[in-house]
Amino acid sequence: MSNPNTHVKAYLSQANLFLADLGVHCKLFLTTLTGSTFEWYYSVPRNFINLFNTFCARFLACFANCKPMVTMSTSLHNVVQGNVKTLWQYVAQFAKAFVYISNLNPNVVMHTFLVGLFPRKFFYTLCANPLPLWKSPTIVQHSISTLRKMKMQEGK
Repeated sequence: MSNPNTHVKAYLSQANLFLADLGVHCKLFLTTLTGSTFEWYYSVPRNFINLFNTFCARFLACFANCKPMVTMSTSLHNVVQGNVKTLWQYVAQFAKAFVYISNLNPNVVMHTFLVGLFPRKFFYTLCANPLPLWKSPTIVQHSISTLRKMKMQEGK
């Protein structure tokens, strides 16, 4: 089970189509449980839960830690190049962290990417030729293409 709230909502959306009696909901909900949630149900003392709403509240309280963690934009501040990582490693790590965050503010993307960079040639190149804010979510692709151009120029 990935998210107990989603599990209860999915069950209710289907069961409410056919059932009005909330007492029957408790019995039917049992059929949707597996693994540790199923074991939990059988560990609850008999007649301990008398209403389906109480059942759902106890179920959700017991399995609240099963909810998937939401990755926030603040986690991007933990991605830094420092003077140990190569630029490619930094871009790859930033891209990996960036993918799991929804509804990112373009200002946050640009700011955290630049703040995480070690101030060297690439950093100053990005500062001199900034991307428009509406393009900031493509900072990773832009960085890779800029790195390739810089590498080609060094080879000449």
